[in-house]
Amino acid sequence: MRHELDHRIINSASISWIFVVITLVIIFLLVFHIVYTLWEHQILLRKLRKQHSNLTHSIPMSLGMSSTMALCTIVGGIMINHQNVAYIVGLITGIFISGLISSPFKDGIAILDGIIAGSMGGLMGVMVGVMIPQIGLYIVTIFLIILFAIAWIVIYRHIVLHYQIS
Repeated sequence: MRHELDHRIINSASISWIFVVITLVIIFLLVFHIVYTLWEHQILLRKLRKQHSNLTHSIPMSLGMSSTMALCTIVGGIMINHQNVAYIVGLITGIFISGLISSPFKDGIAILDGIIAGSMGGLMGVMVGVMIPQIGLYIVTIFLIILFAIAWIVIYRHIVLHYQIS
């Protein structure tokens, strides 16, 4: 019985496993780079929190939502026949990933904003992954990863530029 269930889950995926693995590696490398860089610039984050309160709230929100939406689109595509589980996995993934991204800010409201945005991104990502046909899923996922990468590049450049000025 267990073997049949495992076989059904693998066959229910509407996207290529190679694409899934490559996508997950890219997203996790970006998340690791974000968390490492933000923890490395703790002094700058404290200065940003004092000078630009709105910026320190929008960074965890934008990075949390874009990362979890890209990641959970894949989850929705893989678990298309198990939508209940996919939504729970998307919600938990959104909370975990966005909490990880938001944690360097050490500001309760910024962390909460990031977690809420990440959980919404996780749920929306699963919804998109379940609803879109296979070829559209590839295109949407690639564009979401590009959006996530561009958001991080713009934020990173702002942090580095602000760091060089200070």
